[in-house]
Amino acid sequence: MKIPGVSVEEAPFVPLAVVPVDTAIPVFIGYTEKAIDPEGCPLANVLQRIESPADYEQFFGGAYRETLYVDVTQAAGAPAVARFVDAPAGTIPAPTLTMLAASSPVPFFLPSFLLHYSVALFYANGGGPCFVFSVGPYAFRDGAPDISSAALEGAFPILEAHVGPTLIVIPDACRLSLTAVSTDIQTVADIATAALAHCRKMQDRFAIIDVPVSQAAIVPGAASTVLEADIGFRSHLTDDVEQLKYGAAYYPYVQSLLPYVTSPDNVHVTSTLYEGTLASAQTTHPDVYDAVNRLVGETQALLPPGGVVAGYYARVDSIRGVWTAPAGGVPIEAVAGPIINVTDAFGEILGSDPSGKSINVIRSITGRGTFIWGARTLAGNDGDDRYVNVRRFLIFVAQSIEKATARFVFEVNDADTWTSVRGMTDNFLATLWRTGALAGNKPEQAFTVAVGLGTTMTPQDILDGKMIVVIGVAVVRPAEFIVLRIGQWMPKP
Repeated sequence: MKIPGVSVEEAPFVPLAVVPVDTAIPVFIGYTEKAIDPEGCPLANVLQRIESPADYEQFFGGAYRETLYVDVTQAAGAPAVARFVDAPAGTIPAPTLTMLAASSPVPFFLPSFLLHYSVALFYANGGGPCFVFSVGPYAFRDGAPDISSAALEGAFPILEAHVGPTLIVIPDACRLSLTAVSTDIQTVADIATAALAHCRKMQDRFAIIDVPVSQAAIVPGAASTVLEADIGFRSHLTDDVEQLKYGAAYYPYVQSLLPYVTSPDNVHVTSTLYEGTLASAQTTHPDVYDAVNRLVGETQALLPPGGVVAGYYARVDSIRGVWTAPAGGVPIEAVAGPIINVTDAFGEILGSDPSGKSINVIRSITGRGTFIWGARTLAGNDGDDRYVNVRRFLIFVAQSIEKATARFVFEVNDADTWTSVRGMTDNFLATLWRTGALAGNKPEQAFTVAVGLGTTMTPQDILDGKMIVVIGVAVVRPAEFIVLRIGQWMPKP
């Protein structure tokens, strides 16, 4: 400035505010066809963010191409008829877990590796950005998918160094248990317990647990004792409520509309009409080729519900908010239905247990579709953290405020700083209240924020460099049980 006067300059001003964090960004842990980026750098045991199914295939390839065996018969003057048969003894891979629904001719197969399909269901149900953590390539050992519980659990120490994932999904864990054998179930439960412990330690993520289904349970009309053996899985989980509230379990598997991936070279025809692969039959035995190709083209994948649930969480969060229960509402997509028709009586056993370890049900409702019918955490007896949306909303609030207050580290611990922290937190919670995330007719009924000397801190706290903020919120809870009391009025003269 050369002469006396007033000079006006524009300066950028960013008001203090709490920025909401993302809430439905899952990490899918499991096995992939490959794990390499476009520059050739390996991605095994590396957290990789993707934005779409195309991204997944670029980094991790496709689904495992399954091997199928088909028998073909042909009566005189009739077209060829194809049917699936078990693999010959000693053949790798071993026969695949199947379900032939009594009401439908469509065959459903459980894939050897489940991560690719689960990511596809995530996107089909409204998913967006997510992470993939590949623990290795597809491989077989002794005729079965080579899936290591140590490899799956080994992801958690690596994930501790990363911020971003808010959901944990481990679909391939279910492949470790194909029968209702306690030791097999225990292996899957140990992985689930490790996921819950990881979420409790990090406090910024939530585990979606697939309850493993036994081979006996997917036979149409399976006995209730078989189904109860399946849900005995929860007795093998940790009893630590502080861990259980960081996860929710879902049952049963779903009949997806995703094709069961194979290739003409992997389809083997064994019959008196023709012996060889489907690829070779195309030119030499066109009638056999047409019958087998038609049968194989009808196959669909039988899958644990974790991918569906993660996608549904993302859809509900984006449309209504993380404080909304991810259940009921609209039907889930890309599924024909659950593999088991859960009755009301069995649903009561699933949703209510003396241990509190509630299992949420995937149910078909006639004329409406297939729904997630339950919104409880595994801490079902906990009054504060019984519901999925309550626990996830508290994670959302805590993480949003924590990141916003990080800027005050090393600031002067005085009334000016306390006022700034209280003001931005008040504004954030008031915005949530106005959107319906908090209960109460007035802001003071919905939340409270306190910080200050003599209120939340002692003089010794200040000497120790502590600024303590106490926040209380009245979280909305779902109307889980709706009771209609209907009375008839007597006519009056």
